[in-house]
Amino acid sequence: MGGIFLVTSAFTKKHVTALTGSQTLGALEAGLVCGVAQSVIMTPAGLVFTSLNVNKVKPGYENDNAYTVARCIIEEKGIM
Repeated sequence: MGGIFLVTSAFTKKHVTALTGSQTLGALEAGLVCGVAQSVIMTPAGLVFTSLNVNKVKPGYENDNAYTVARCIIEEKGIM
């Protein structure tokens, strides 16, 4: 998941710096864009990991994995 941060940051910084000529603006935009990209990935992943850890001691949830938890969350609450 940290790879999303690195790839997005490098790509954005390279292109913004090429467009504007300002390394400061490139770094600022790279931080903004990769922060948004990482939060879009990390928030759902954190929800699944937390659910797995909290429910692992509850009866009926012993055999859950990331796929079954994600499917249950989507069925119960929807994508949004």
